[in-house]
Amino acid sequence: MVSSANRDAAGTITSSVDPTAGQRFGLLDGMRGIAVLSVFALHVTNFSYPIREHWASFARHLDVGVEIFFVLSGFLIYRPFVAAHLNGTAPSNVGEYARKRIFRIYPAYVVAVLVLWRLHLAFNWHDVIVPDRTSLLKQLSLTWVWFAKQGGSIIGDSWTLCVEVTFYALVPIWAFFMRQTGRIVGSLRAEVAGAITLIGLGIPATFWASYWAHSSNIYQAPVPDVRVPPALLSIPAGMLLATLSVEANRSEQVRKWTTRAGRVPLLWWGAAITAYFVLSVVLLKPAVGLLPSFTAREQNWQSLMQAVVAVLVMIPAVFGPMNNKLAGVLTWRPLVYMGMVSYSFYIWHGRAFHAIGRHWNDGVWPALGFVVVAFVWSLAMATASYFVIERPFIRFARRPLRDQLRRVLERRRPA
Repeated sequence: MVSSANRDAAGTITSSVDPTAGQRFGLLDGMRGIAVLSVFALHVTNFSYPIREHWASFARHLDVGVEIFFVLSGFLIYRPFVAAHLNGTAPSNVGEYARKRIFRIYPAYVVAVLVLWRLHLAFNWHDVIVPDRTSLLKQLSLTWVWFAKQGGSIIGDSWTLCVEVTFYALVPIWAFFMRQTGRIVGSLRAEVAGAITLIGLGIPATFWASYWAHSSNIYQAPVPDVRVPPALLSIPAGMLLATLSVEANRSEQVRKWTTRAGRVPLLWWGAAITAYFVLSVVLLKPAVGLLPSFTAREQNWQSLMQAVVAVLVMIPAVFGPMNNKLAGVLTWRPLVYMGMVSYSFYIWHGRAFHAIGRHWNDGVWPALGFVVVAFVWSLAMATASYFVIERPFIRFARRPLRDQLRRVLERRRPA
């Protein structure tokens, strides 16, 4: 896998250059597509009486797609940092890292928020709540979950983006702490123990959030948003997968383990489906009719089991080969395309449900028609947002800042 590196006597690959930070994982775009379609399917149930009546026990956990996104972020965002640490190379440039993250998440989101806010002012949409300009700034900055007065709602699912932004900000700090700890206990031991510690902290944090949510108003709690702590389960799990992935390029033994794990995707997906089934009909009471709210105990089980499901489906996508049946599914072009535009799709699909759903009656055929129209509308908006906003800013952020400044100065220089 790393042919240019040297091996020490223990079989560990050593190199003065980090050979793994930019490694490409070809199945993860397909996983993004699955994740965003899962979230879309969850919201479909709010407008489909047949699904709510007959499949509510299973449909109410489709937000597992959010946990898959969190595992993906933990894996992809942290991997360059852990690769640099384990390979003994220079840490990632924090300035370049911050610039890439800012240009990745904010442009498409800010445009969507401002467009929806102006439309709200023009048409008085009741589901868009912006009490004042301070509230708008909280929404635009993706910091609103950290305020007791959260400032209304423009894009309802943006709480997950607030979690992402917080994670982006903390990654360099955590990576620095891991480097200092690694000098004492060893780099690999520090990284593995650190990720496991974060997961361990996520369990009581999740329990606290669940019980707080059922003793107070979730949107008026005088503490950070209670939906945030459960992310401490999924994101560190992705960081742990990143650590194992990097170590697999350094250690023959770890590579054998991860290769074996990746060769049995049906085992991992079967375990994930089993865990989802157990969550739906064993750990929680069967649901009939309208999607019910959860008790604190049920919320705990949902958070824990959804994190488990997300990790299980990610294992073969990270460690598996590109020539098995799962790879064939995850590299299916429509699914890969959904993964490519998944961020903008996630931002815009909620508006499609609110704008179109009020014009459709409940029932089998109306529900199917609504799903088709909402999906096409969301995909069209996501495509436009990706190619007009996301992709240009992503390309801009990838260029070295010095080169960009030099080009600007050259353009302004008189002929």
